[in-house]
Amino acid sequence: MVATAPEGGAGAAGGLLNAVRQVGATVGVAVTGAFVGGSTGGLAAAMLLPAAVCAPSAVLVRRGRAGR
Repeated sequence: MVATAPEGGAGAAGGLLNAVRQVGATVGVAVTGAFVGGSTGGLAAAMLLPAAVCAPSAVLVRRGRAGR
């Protein structure tokens, strides 16, 4: 993302990337905490939900890199 930013915009692109990462991590922790603290299945559900999201994402990334 930073490499494709227009001339002089790499700093803003890098800042945006870091902000989006932090928001994503915060939302992930909040959702996991809600599963642990709520009545939605406890710790097992809290650990399975991120795994269910990450596994297909990893497959998609792997397929995308194989085409290079």
